[in-house]
Amino acid sequence: MNAEELRENPLLSNPSARVVQDLNENPVLPFDDNTFDFVLMQLTVDYLVRPVSVFKAVSSVLKPGGTFAVTFSDRVFMSKQVGIWSGKDDFDHIMTVVGYAAKSTLEGGEFDIEGLVVRVLSDGGGGRYDPLFAVEIKKKA
Repeated sequence: MNAEELRENPLLSNPSARVVQDLNENPVLPFDDNTFDFVLMQLTVDYLVRPVSVFKAVSSVLKPGGTFAVTFSDRVFMSKQVGIWSGKDDFDHIMTVVGYAAKSTLEGGEFDIEGLVVRVLSDGGGGRYDPLFAVEIKKKA
């Protein structure tokens, strides 16, 4: 989201609670370690140029036992998606997200890879609308 979209969101009435940051420019989250119970990355993983760094940053800001949910669809801006996402099917996208979590854990992140959950939130209704998937990853307790 950009600053204008955040300003228009009625659920975010506190201006100091809004943070806008380009994770491709700076994949570090501006929050203290062990701050959040839940982090949602919605419809953006396919555009990250340093996804492992972002996943490590999420691991840092999650409280032990906290959940990181990554949602994605097969709808993308072709000019913005990263190469690893391009030309892949839904299963490959799921495995790519799982791979990011595993690699970030090998590089110091603290995810419980064995306990991750993959969900089909929407099957796309036979092409009537976009499918939607989620990979839920817990931080080690």
